[in-house]
Order: sequence, then structure tokens, then C-alpha cells
Amino acid sequence: MPENPIKIIIESVFSSQAAMVLASEKDHQPYTNLVAFSYSADLKHLYFATPRETTKYGNIVQNPNISMLIDARKNDSLSFGEGTAVTIVGKATELLGLEREKRLTAHAERLPGLGEFLVSPSIALFEIEVRMYVVARGLTDISVFDPQE
Repeated sequence: MPENPIKIIIESVFSSQAAMVLASEKDHQPYTNLVAFSYSADLKHLYFATPRETTKYGNIVQNPNISMLIDARKNDSLSFGEGTAVTIVGKATELLGLEREKRLTAHAERLPGLGEFLVSPSIALFEIEVRMYVVARGLTDISVFDPQE
């Protein structure tokens, strides 16, 4: 069976970018951050690291439902309608123990510039269980992909 074309687009965007916007909330107030990310080959999970003493960490501990956005558009007003953006909806869980160590190694391999940051014991590694991807190509071509199917 051929691979889903939307999955191929997501993989292409992910392989070309290292960071995305993370949206969390507290007390009905949205909060966004830029985070470096890694992902599983099946696209069912995303990963990011953050210090435990941050607003985003506290927000996610209180409410693990998050959204993320990665934008592969050119920063050019003339070609704005030609790019691709991917929204991710999911649930975040902090990884601990052996699972944390295993994923942290893979995360560091994808993001070698974070080496010193990632080895600190104060750093939490979150796993996002992806519920849905929404892929926007151009201004009006919208597709949904469920990686759990």
C-alpha cells in the first residue's frame, strides 16, 4: 500500500525544520514558545526539552493538552500563499527513567546544538502523543492526518 501523501508532506516539513511554536495555556490564557523538536518515524510522537522551572513546564503539568505549529513558508510577502504549515494537536507527558534517556539520545542526535542544554538534570523531556495533524498548503488547501490510524 502506498504511503499517505499527507504523511510525506509532514515528513518533508519536519526534516527541513528544527523548531516549532508550542502553545499551552493556564487559567484560560494561551502561552506560546519556540521549541526545538524531534519526532518518531511513524509521526505518532514528537519530543521537546525544557527546563522544569519555566512557565511552559508549569502550564503543561497543569494541562497536558497542547498545540504546535511549524511553518515552512518563505519569509516573503509575495510567496506567502505558496508555503506549507503544519498544526499538531496532542497531549504532552514528561518522560522519566530509561525511556527519557533513550529518547534524549535520539533528540540530541537530531539537535546536536543542544548538547550541553540536554544533559542538565533540570531539563524535562516531553513526549507529545499526536492526536491530529492539520496541514495547510497555500491559503486554502487544508488536509487532516491522524497518525494513530
